[in-house]
Amino acid sequence: MKTISNVTKNTLIGAAVIAGTVLSWQSAYAIPAGQRSCSVDGTGGANVITTTAGGGIPALGDFKAITGMSVTVNNGTAARNVVLQFSADAGVDVDAEIRLGYTIDGGPITFFGPQNLANHTQYWENRNNMSVAPIAAGIHTIKAYWRVSGVAGKAAIMDDRCLTAEKSTQ
Repeated sequence: MKTISNVTKNTLIGAAVIAGTVLSWQSAYAIPAGQRSCSVDGTGGANVITTTAGGGIPALGDFKAITGMSVTVNNGTAARNVVLQFSADAGVDVDAEIRLGYTIDGGPITFFGPQNLANHTQYWENRNNMSVAPIAAGIHTIKAYWRVSGVAGKAAIMDDRCLTAEKSTQ
């Protein structure tokens, strides 16, 4: 009778564990249409929006809606944390920065994570922000807002952009 060495046994066990892990993976869930909003034209200019700093002490009133960046989340009967992801090709003047905030159902500007979306760099860059927002039960509309933090006249430019809201992941 032929015996299997300990090395061979360990190799077979390791291969079985790896195969079981690979076979148990599930594909990622797609984000439903209402929970994603993108404004992308790919031309590098036709989709551009701009805003400027008002100067003085920054106020929440300085925030402006980011064109096309609105999503809807249906939490059903349970409150839950919702992961908000915003990305954009953006640039901002020297000595200025782009600040990001959100509204829920038209309420006040709120911050659920980092506010500084972009500082000045030589070229436009893809800018990303992830925030975790506690959202009540029911159906809610979330909108992204931006403002330039800097002296009056400092400007920011944004081109292609996306906002997503993930209420559950598996």
